[in-house]
Amino acid sequence: MMEMMDFLMQYKWLIVIIAEILFLVFAGLFFIMRYWFRKNAVGFAFIILLILNELFLAFLAIYDYLQTGTLDSFQIITAIFYIYLIFEGKKDFKRLDHYFKKKVASWKGETVPDLQTSESAVEKKYGRAHAKEEREGWYIHLVIFVIAQIVFWNIDNFTGWQDFNLT
Repeated sequence: MMEMMDFLMQYKWLIVIIAEILFLVFAGLFFIMRYWFRKNAVGFAFIILLILNELFLAFLAIYDYLQTGTLDSFQIITAIFYIYLIFEGKKDFKRLDHYFKKKVASWKGETVPDLQTSESAVEKKYGRAHAKEEREGWYIHLVIFVIAQIVFWNIDNFTGWQDFNLT
């Protein structure tokens, strides 16, 4: 068991690259099964594989931290990826879902579904309501930025900052 964990730690960056390729493959197979072949259950199986793939990467990052005891770029990049998944991933996946639904219907010569009705159900905001929504998004980005800067500051401990002379 330890040999396998040592192997995983030795090749962790290669494993991340392979896992990201698998992410794209599983997502693509999900859309193909769902819209081309109309096999939703099989498509759902690929979503499960996609989630397991991402959980494996989280496990790998946690195990790496437990082994080294230090926070390094591997864990930071993994954390940034999960922050993206939490805040923007679902919205982007829905956009991809709508895109592939339209594209496959167009390729198959079927009527292209009108997805504007479902999108227009979310009422567009104007004026103060729109400004409030924009501010909330900006605040989220600001918090993420500050957290990332604190993490980088604690990891780097200001080493190398003297190289940035602004005068």
